[in-house]
Amino acid sequence: LKPFGGLYPASFPAAAAAALVLYIGVGQFAPAAMSLEGTAWQAWSPEAVQAARNSGKPVFIDFTAAWCITCQANMAAALNRENVQETLDRLGYVRLLADWTNKDPAISAELARYRHNGVPLYIVISKSGAVKVLPELLTKDTLLSALKEGAN
Repeated sequence: LKPFGGLYPASFPAAAAAALVLYIGVGQFAPAAMSLEGTAWQAWSPEAVQAARNSGKPVFIDFTAAWCITCQANMAAALNRENVQETLDRLGYVRLLADWTNKDPAISAELARYRHNGVPLYIVISKSGAVKVLPELLTKDTLLSALKEGAN
């Protein structure tokens, strides 16, 4: 290929992709927040965590974002599995979704409290108040084991 104006035509798609990444990365693109309507999930807040703990139920918190590829992979591989959802129901978990899609400062502060600078972050709070941080890459078995442990 001969250069066109000093550039190679084959480099245009890569340059366009890099420009899009920069555009998204500097916050010029704001993806839609995740919808909780029609789900068993509640919006995360410090008050929601406290209310859930006061209820005496175990709590599962999913710190996620619509643009997070790892979060979406974990959702498909573990979180949205029928037996995981059934286990959450059966064990009486309160499910809280901390949607960091638009970089909510309260969620940023909570992530920092757990020494995370981004998502995903998965937390199980047992009935006794013990906090367990799960791995960033979830498997169905790891999640089910943590849920069963946290229900006690």
